[in-house]
Amino acid sequence: MDSDIAAEAVAAASLVAAQCPGGEPLTAAYGPKYPLLQLSLNLRDLAIRALD
Repeated sequence: MDSDIAAEAVAAASLVAAQCPGGEPLTAAYGPKYPLLQLSLNLRDLAIRALD
């Protein structure tokens, strides 16, 4: 997998994980500038598959 695509998958998965119960809030300088809308629960499985 191209490293750019892999980096995007990791970043997207971190956004999903931050919204899971017990997820750590995004506080990094590279995080979103504005609060995100609530993401669909269906994205959790997609994020896991992308990281696998």
